[in-house]
Amino acid sequence: MVHFAKGGVYPTFGFFTGRPAPDYGVTAAPRGGLIDYVNLPGLIGMIVSADKATLSELQTVYGLEDAYNLGEIVLVDSHNHAKVKQPRK
Repeated sequence: MVHFAKGGVYPTFGFFTGRPAPDYGVTAAPRGGLIDYVNLPGLIGMIVSADKATLSELQTVYGLEDAYNLGEIVLVDSHNHAKVKQPRK
């Protein structure tokens, strides 16, 4: 028996019920093995994974327009980086 007062782990009380789980490769993933964020919008995942803002900052400091501006920065930077890495013709 786990005693919660002594540092035991509390049950989640249904937090994960109905929460989709990303497919980490157990089944065939589309697009060459790449997976998508399933529990948050792609824009948020893109901003956080590019280290432009934390999830906490997006929830408390930045607004929707800021999120779209940060997303644009990530996309433009990614495009330009890919163009620079291409061999010149």
